[in-house]
Amino acid sequence: MRLMKEQKLYDGGRQLTEALLSGKLSAGRAEEVRGALDYIAQQTVLSPRIIPDDPYGQPYVVQSGDALVKIVSPRRGRKLYVDWRIIPYVNRMSDPTLIKPGQRIKLVRGPFHAVIHKRAHMMDVYLQAGSLPKLVVRSFKVGLGKDDSTPVGRWRIRYNGKQRHATWYPPEGGRSIAWGESGYPLGKDGYWIALEGTDEATRHMTSYGIHGTDDVASIGRDESRGCIRMREADIVLVYAMMYGGDEEAGPDGKKVIRGFSTVDIRP
Repeated sequence: MRLMKEQKLYDGGRQLTEALLSGKLSAGRAEEVRGALDYIAQQTVLSPRIIPDDPYGQPYVVQSGDALVKIVSPRRGRKLYVDWRIIPYVNRMSDPTLIKPGQRIKLVRGPFHAVIHKRAHMMDVYLQAGSLPKLVVRSFKVGLGKDDSTPVGRWRIRYNGKQRHATWYPPEGGRSIAWGESGYPLGKDGYWIALEGTDEATRHMTSYGIHGTDDVASIGRDESRGCIRMREADIVLVYAMMYGGDEEAGPDGKKVIRGFSTVDIRP
């Protein structure tokens, strides 16, 4: 907090992130720290302001023929590991299709990752570019599985596993429900972020994900079938942050996925 007052926002943010993710803070203190981290992110990472020598962001001048999806593409060699949708959010663009040559914008270096604290029903999203320290940039209240059905463990965003207007498939079987049909439970725009287990506890698990909901009252409670539920505005932002990775050639020539977002679900 002292570093923040001295306008050493990144230094303060990194120390606050370490404290928050340690799990040792009281509920009241954690809430205070999350508020401070949100302020820091809005002044730095998630601001269009370009900070000299910013470790988490970089300026870019739009070229003729550019589109945001091309600018962040790994084929450009930048290895940003972010979804193009986070760029209009950071740059406050009302219409991301209207970029023009010569326009100066800010790019963010990712990937973003998430930690979910089950007891608190909170998701903390942090940025960790390369070997840089973690920096929590936003926190969200979430809904979780009834009867402790949200599994603890390590996950990653599945490659090509993000969908908008996703069809809902009941985990217990039965008729699927398409976006727009009566009884559709995934929220207004049907955002779905598929999770893939990566440790011994989760590797065999399927069908878990992060999604919107038509039952806002369930946020902060244990009422889902095991997935992570979010409010509509929150899932839109998390959808823009989470990244499924880039397919690259490994040392043996085989394709590997690098730069993906991870999700750590804690008790």
